[in-house]
Amino acid sequence: MERDHKNYYAITREMDGKMKRWKRDVIYSIVLIVFCAVMWVTANGFEQKLVKIELAKPTAYAHLWIGLLGILAVIQLIRALVKRPDEEMPRIFTPLMMITIGILVFYVVTIRQLGFFLNTFLLLAVLLISYSAAMGKITWKEKKKAAIQILFYLAVSLIITIAVQYIFTELLGANLPDGVLFR
Repeated sequence: MERDHKNYYAITREMDGKMKRWKRDVIYSIVLIVFCAVMWVTANGFEQKLVKIELAKPTAYAHLWIGLLGILAVIQLIRALVKRPDEEMPRIFTPLMMITIGILVFYVVTIRQLGFFLNTFLLLAVLLISYSAAMGKITWKEKKKAAIQILFYLAVSLIITIAVQYIFTELLGANLPDGVLFR
């Protein structure tokens, strides 16, 4: 099957240039450490009234995983600064990376306003369509076919969102944000 666009990897190589591995690892580590600090504070707001044992509450679980990620980021930072590997690596910030970061920041900032359902659907739709387009899975030359492909990704996003919401609310008894718009 002939693709209308270059595949994602070719686009990434052309747009990125090169960067020393240790510099890239330092940037990754610092971003992860800042992310972990913000998420640690955010996790303190998790509420769950069913479980009485502190170690079994969502806050403890979130702190465990965020803490592990933070420790790994610090280890990577130390390793990068001590060893300074010189190999050339692709740059960090590709267009898809910026879309991913942007939609994740949007998701975190607007989850309480838009609610879990709408926010998760938008997140999945943007990511599925962006990555599919970058990998050449959307046929842009044929408008009707492209519209059908985009509708397919929107349907997949909707199905996944419904499934995740069902699992968390019905099977796990979690309270997901409804959003200010829907009250």
